[in-house]
Amino acid sequence: MTLTLYTDTAGGHAFLHTFILAWPFYVRLPFDNLGAGVYQGTWNAQLVAMPRFAIFDLMPHSTIYTPDQPYDFNGWLLPYMISQ
Repeated sequence: MTLTLYTDTAGGHAFLHTFILAWPFYVRLPFDNLGAGVYQGTWNAQLVAMPRFAIFDLMPHSTIYTPDQPYDFNGWLLPYMISQ
């Protein structure tokens, strides 16, 4: 599955947060920064037929790399269904 995020903030970082059925159970994957506020990420959805969800978030560079700056992010929950 490939998702493209469009934002008016070009200097940030985008991540996918998802849960899997094997260790480590939680995965955080960075999106590719395509420039001009466009981020794209691809992941493989699990094969087990059941409801799933993924969380996508955008964070400014300062949230990750500047310890004295406030924690700032925008996130979206995306529920989806695996069916066979």
